Amino acid sequence: MRSLHQFLVIGAMGLMGLLSLTFQRTSSDNDSASLMNEAVIYASGYSQSLMDEIQTKAFDEKTKSTSVTKVDSLSLVLGPDGETYAQFDDIDDYHGYAHTDTLSRLGTFRTGIRVHYVSTMSPDTKSLLRTFSKRIELQVFNSYLPDTLSVMHVVSY
Repeated sequence: MRSLHQFLVIGAMGLMGLLSLTFQRTSSDNDSASLMNEAVIYASGYSQSLMDEIQTKAFDEKTKSTSVTKVDSLSLVLGPDGETYAQFDDIDDYHGYAHTDTLSRLGTFRTGIRVHYVSTMSPDTKSLLRTFSKRIELQVFNSYLPDTLSVMHVVSY
């Protein structure tokens, strides 16, 4: 009878250990999912805010104060024209812009932006020539994101 009690106690302890490990694993998975969701929400909000900011700027350096009717009048080189972020005044100034933001809970978010001329009839195709359409590509990286968050938008003049 004594060995039966010992066997039941050992079995109960083993079962309790197994339940404890399962609970810990589930709790850890929930924490990871919660951090991932938080990172996705922050990155989505930040990228949308930045994309909205970019779209308030002029289409091109040449279109800030006058209208342009020929693509040859548009800027040949994409990127800032000597401005810093605070002075960006047209869409392509954001080409090559990179920003790092660190949050105490989620760590570092790295953002990169590229702007390209694209074919007006096929905005997925980058154009080596100037066109009246530009594609803004914004990417956000963070260790809690399941993948790089990419947002693209085409702006036409």
